[in-house]
Amino acid sequence: MDKRPKRRKNKDNPYELISNEKKYYIKFKDSSSQLRVVEVSKIIYETFDSFELDDLSFLNEYDRHIEHIDLDENSIYLKGGCQLPSTESVVEQKLQSEELYLAINKLSDIQKRRIKMYYFEDLNLRQIAEKEGCSIMSVKESIESGIKKLKNF
Repeated sequence: MDKRPKRRKNKDNPYELISNEKKYYIKFKDSSSQLRVVEVSKIIYETFDSFELDDLSFLNEYDRHIEHIDLDENSIYLKGGCQLPSTESVVEQKLQSEELYLAINKLSDIQKRRIKMYYFEDLNLRQIAEKEGCSIMSVKESIESGIKKLKNF
């Protein structure tokens, strides 16, 4: 009987190998779907066996090493451990940004300029004071009073 271990097969593999003592067979369905068994030489048997092993190797590599999903921007983003923001939160954030922009425009030119430098250009109080030629305390007070006004708006 056949001493080879049972192998899983690719769905496209149309044959089965059988060996009995010193005789070798290939079992397959022909074009009319009739089951056929053909005796073959040992060389042909071993060749088909090597084909089967190659198929098995490919199947194993496919299963173990290749990702089986469609990679698009969303799936890559989700695989990175991040969650996509909901549409509502995006719209809400956009509206808040617009409100903040309008509120900043209602401030005096000095407060507007200093708040933009501090929060949007990442300058510290000393750098802003040097740039404007004033004291650090006046910059700090200007920014704090501007923020109070923004909260009221």
